[in-house]
Amino acid sequence: MVNTQYELLDEAMDHGYPQLTDPTVLKSLITQKGWLSELGELGDLLGKKKKEEPASNATLQVTGAVSWRREGIKHKKNMLFLDLVEQVNVLVGSNGTVLRSDVVGKILIKSLLSDMPELRLGLNDAAEDATFHQYRCQENIQLPFKVLPVVTDIGRTRMECNITVKSTFSSKLAAGSVVILVPVPENTSKAAILVTIGKAKYDATKKALVWKVRSFPGEAEHSLRAEVTLLATTRTEKKPWTRPPVTMQFQVPMFNASGLRVAYLQINERKLGSAYKVEKWVRKLVKSGPMGNGQTRLEQKLELGFSAVELGFSAVELGFSAVEHKLSAVEHKIDLVQQEVHVLNEQLGKLEARMEARFDKVEAQSTARFDKLVDKLDAYTATLNQIKGFSITVGSAI
Repeated sequence: MVNTQYELLDEAMDHGYPQLTDPTVLKSLITQKGWLSELGELGDLLGKKKKEEPASNATLQVTGAVSWRREGIKHKKNMLFLDLVEQVNVLVGSNGTVLRSDVVGKILIKSLLSDMPELRLGLNDAAEDATFHQYRCQENIQLPFKVLPVVTDIGRTRMECNITVKSTFSSKLAAGSVVILVPVPENTSKAAILVTIGKAKYDATKKALVWKVRSFPGEAEHSLRAEVTLLATTRTEKKPWTRPPVTMQFQVPMFNASGLRVAYLQINERKLGSAYKVEKWVRKLVKSGPMGNGQTRLEQKLELGFSAVELGFSAVELGFSAVEHKLSAVEHKIDLVQQEVHVLNEQLGKLEARMEARFDKVEAQSTARFDKLVDKLDAYTATLNQIKGFSITVGSAI
């Protein structure tokens, strides 16, 4: 198995770049034998023994003008099958109004033609965003079904569901594999169901009423009526039950929803001779799109976008919460600083009062001492004057 993978990569890649990706060509270039070949005759019985072709044919196929088809192919009977397969994605409101709709289609061709005939395929101009082997259409869509759901609450423990389905295609056609899912609340205990066609039951694992119809005729109207019993809940509901959309799966052969049709399918038989005859088969099929949860891809993308936006808002809210928390912390710190400033102001006021009292005391003491010094100085001056007068008197007496 590993050797086969290595050989596939070796043939498909060249210097690290993809060069050959056609499955048919790669299949002819692979030389590794499968596990059936190791079983001998038993392997031939289990699987069809394929005749090995020379490697030169594979080389010519790759290097030829048409790399996906080798030359020298021969069929006993020349046949060409063309399948026009469409997938309808629809979102319908509770009142029957189409909210969103689109058709994604593919054109599949299976060729059982000999040699290298020239084919020409013609389509009417009804496709949008057309690419190789697929197309898309969003306007003028003919929906194969119309679904009208009516849900009525009867008290807190019962609800009534009425689903009406009407087919819009021709009465000569019939839709197969029709499955309709009607969501119900999680606390559903049982359901009494009555349908006009097919079978229906309550599926507890899917939390839905499953209505299956093997063959739904065209231009017909059928309905489902169910009385759903709910379990009484004692706890307080956080939020009311939101009703998901009704999902419908179907397949309608030989019906076309987009309006795209094959105008012509021509095969140039003149170059191959008058004996070259071809049987051409064109089939049409419309089926429900990949709506596993009852949503179109557009709705899923929108919901993903909304989820991303909600996550963005949540992140913004978390950011705002963090900012508010930081602001609260800053405000708390500011309050603490203001309290400290108030305490410092009180201490500063007390210190100023003490300084003023001490200054007044020092000033009073200084003034008293100064006055004493002045008095002493006056006394010294008087004594000095007396001494001077005594000296003068003594001198005169001498």
